[in-house]
Amino acid sequence: MDIEPERALALVKRPHWGRHLCRHERNARFCDTSGAYYYMDSQGKYRVLQGLLPRLRAAYWPHSTYYQMLKSARQQRAPRGKAKASPAPKGGGGGRFSGVIRGTQVHRELHDFVRYDNRHFRKTHRRLHAYSSRLLHAIVDRLKLQPFLPEFGVYDETLGIGTCVDMICLDEEGHLCLLEFKTGYGNDAFTHADGLMTRSLSRMPCTVQNQATLQVTTAAVILHRRYGIPLEEMRLLVMRVDEQALEIVPVLERFVQKLTPVIYQDLLDCNSSSSAGAQ
Repeated sequence: MDIEPERALALVKRPHWGRHLCRHERNARFCDTSGAYYYMDSQGKYRVLQGLLPRLRAAYWPHSTYYQMLKSARQQRAPRGKAKASPAPKGGGGGRFSGVIRGTQVHRELHDFVRYDNRHFRKTHRRLHAYSSRLLHAIVDRLKLQPFLPEFGVYDETLGIGTCVDMICLDEEGHLCLLEFKTGYGNDAFTHADGLMTRSLSRMPCTVQNQATLQVTTAAVILHRRYGIPLEEMRLLVMRVDEQALEIVPVLERFVQKLTPVIYQDLLDCNSSSSAGAQ
């Protein structure tokens, strides 16, 4: 699509916060080496950062794994008296790691769609995965968003966390729209609860949807606290796509406003506990 950030900013009414993020000095101090995150401290030394998902898992769902949740969801929907899970939907085979491989492909295609010009993109990706096509159609045609920054890295050195937002888009007004993509999760697995979260979110069901909500919400918290972007200037969406459906789940603004200090403190406490245990 060949979208340069400045070109995208020219298409919105209020480009201030998008330009603020693009030009922030912290961008030059963050380093993502294929999923391992580092930042450069004030002495010019690189320091390692923990990924966001492992920290969230340790803080809020240490008792749960995706495969455990998927197995439980399949058993719950299976006919009574039959222990065997129902067969996977068409196109859902490929073994245990097929979902990871597929998700990596889709993320790479979405990243390159924004970054490359048409010639380079077509040369690199002769054919888009169906999930990528449907996500892009929903983003551009249905939501009327302008793709802006794919796989955008942010970090908080106090928390010791680094992460990449799947995609940041701009709406017509210029709000930053943070998108979290989930691929291949059927609706039953996406919304099936494996107990409750822990710590301050002990009333929240532990579902993949809620886990994804916390991922994108924490990224917004970091952008707010460390990059100076007001929470009200951000819109958060979780987008789930599988063979049967594409679902768009907005994260309510009141949820973000209310839980920002709670989530930050929980992650800080979890970091302190891990550090103390390692000594």
